[in-house]
Amino acid sequence: MGQIFWGLLLVFFDIRLHITTASGPAVNLIGYILILDGVRRLSPRSEWFARGRLPALLLAGCMALQFIASLFRHSAADALPLLLRNAAGLALLLLELLLLYTVTYGMADLEMGTGGGEMRTTRLTFLWKIMAALFLLTLITGWAAPGLAVLFRVCALAACVCYLAFFHTSWKVYQDRSA
Repeated sequence: MGQIFWGLLLVFFDIRLHITTASGPAVNLIGYILILDGVRRLSPRSEWFARGRLPALLLAGCMALQFIASLFRHSAADALPLLLRNAAGLALLLLELLLLYTVTYGMADLEMGTGGGEMRTTRLTFLWKIMAALFLLTLITGWAAPGLAVLFRVCALAACVCYLAFFHTSWKVYQDRSA
């Protein structure tokens, strides 16, 4: 579960190292590889984590392509027409939401397996719904009302921080119960 947490941290905050222009996709690639490893390790414990392997693999693959393109000082999206760029952005967003969905419900499945509600995964489920709505609203309003999109983006960032805090708490409770 630790790999998933650290991977989500890297991906959520889109950390830039400012070493090269390739650092953004590289950090996201590392984040998705960590998440992929985490869901792979947890897949025997819950089928939800097994379902998360494909979205994590696809996202890691997309980031690998973006990283390779950035090494040549090109964005992978630059070669695409605007409509295809927007469609690709929507597809990536939906894959990220699907990955988060599987991780969230995997955590809930683990909680049910421990026989208690100490992990409080209902908070994760609620925050996943809030983040999904905010990310989609950001995408929708980005074209028509950029100022409103910024507001939604800030709210989504706050929801991501809360999600990570609750995920960390659930992870620690699970770790304590498994020990």
